[in-house]
Amino acid sequence: MNLYKESVLLLLLSLLLFVSSELRVHKSEEVPSCEDEEDGLGIHINLTKVEITKIRADFLTSSLVTCLTLKDNSILEIDEEAFRGLPNLHYLNLAGNKIPQNKFDYDWSTIKTLVLDFAIAACENNNGYRNEECYRNGWIPQPKYNNLRFPILSKLPSLEKLYLRNNGLQSLTWNRRMANLTHLYLDENRINLSDLIAFIPPTLTHLSLSRNLIQLFAHSPILLQLEELTLDGNNIRVLCYDYNCFEPNPQLPQDPEEPTKLPWEESDADRVKVGSYIDLRGATKLRKLSMASNELMVIRDGAFTDLKSLQYLDLSSNSFRYIQPEAFRSAENLTTLLLSNNTLKHVPNFAHLESLEMLMLDGNEITAVESAPFLNLTMLQILSLAKNSINQIDPMLLEALPLLYELDLSGNRLTTLPGNWMSPETALRRLHLDSNLFTNIENMALRNVTDLEYLNIAGNPFQLLSVKSLIQLPENTVINAEVVSFNGDRVRCSASGV
Repeated sequence: MNLYKESVLLLLLSLLLFVSSELRVHKSEEVPSCEDEEDGLGIHINLTKVEITKIRADFLTSSLVTCLTLKDNSILEIDEEAFRGLPNLHYLNLAGNKIPQNKFDYDWSTIKTLVLDFAIAACENNNGYRNEECYRNGWIPQPKYNNLRFPILSKLPSLEKLYLRNNGLQSLTWNRRMANLTHLYLDENRINLSDLIAFIPPTLTHLSLSRNLIQLFAHSPILLQLEELTLDGNNIRVLCYDYNCFEPNPQLPQDPEEPTKLPWEESDADRVKVGSYIDLRGATKLRKLSMASNELMVIRDGAFTDLKSLQYLDLSSNSFRYIQPEAFRSAENLTTLLLSNNTLKHVPNFAHLESLEMLMLDGNEITAVESAPFLNLTMLQILSLAKNSINQIDPMLLEALPLLYELDLSGNRLTTLPGNWMSPETALRRLHLDSNLFTNIENMALRNVTDLEYLNIAGNPFQLLSVKSLIQLPENTVINAEVVSFNGDRVRCSASGV
């Protein structure tokens, strides 16, 4: 078969399989696609959900195929020479299969991206499961366990990205050096961090360990090389630096406006003391740090001393009630900070974050917003204070934020806003005031706004919403409103060009 005919047939095959299988792909999964990884010059064969159980030797032969997806089948066995006929295969997706843990001794020297999410099957476990394929391949029974110890014996010299999420892995080892590995995704496993560190290659820059029950991330050479680190959904309680990680009696932060000590449980303090922390010392290259949904309650002074390159920090859904004024010192290049869904009573001090562009404080317990914490945030463009208990706004707030494009104050307890809180020079384009306690639009003090493009006032208990009250807004403002009528019915309204 000549090259032209081969390319046409493979193209038709890939199109047919793509149409029949892509409709069933789980949209919620964050699985890398071939299109994300390749330049589009090769052919992508998609064999998702076609009930394959075994991949035989030379099952496909073509120098044009660069991507192969075998996702969500029931693959139990892959012949050692299965991909010998694909000399330019760079992307291989085996997610959602049942490949025995002892069967990863292949020569996959061309593969750059390997996806093995939810693909590794235990040979035995404590529930009596027994994978007969393991025994047929000469596996020697070991003591039963729930957590997999997964040895990678394959030759993967070109591998750059490895996805091993949701496999119940306790440890990961490889006998051959992965000289080009840069991205490693181990989310939703049971990884023992101390065992993993010994096998991390010096080329790794992106490490994701979400939902692994990690309590301790002690100082490690790994942090010296990482650019992105994701630790969402673990059990870490303290962000610290060097010596202050080992304080025998850690002082939990005290809100100066509260006369008594914050009501932390003694067991919480004990758990912090025995080593529930991450030491950020040496993380000079780190650009993105995500630690959402941990049990964080303390940021020690100097925690970000070495994080001069940090641009993105996610601390949402933790246990912060108060953040000390010097907590973010040295993070001067931070552009995105997420503090959503904590229990903050007051807006923390952000004086050191002069490069900040997005700040999320929604879902806390803030009651009043002063301008002082925002005075140096001259680059801030997006600010969310939604779903707090705010009943008071400083009239100088927007003056302190000259580039603010979007402000979300929805879901609070506002009844009125200061008459001079918005001037004609205000840069604000999008304003969310929905689900507050305003009874008329005049109390929103919007008469000085000149460039507002979007206004949401839905869900307020308006007594009267007149055209006269809306005509003061800019001509092209889009208004979303849900008006409660006298008989209790809700009338939804969306208008522009009032």
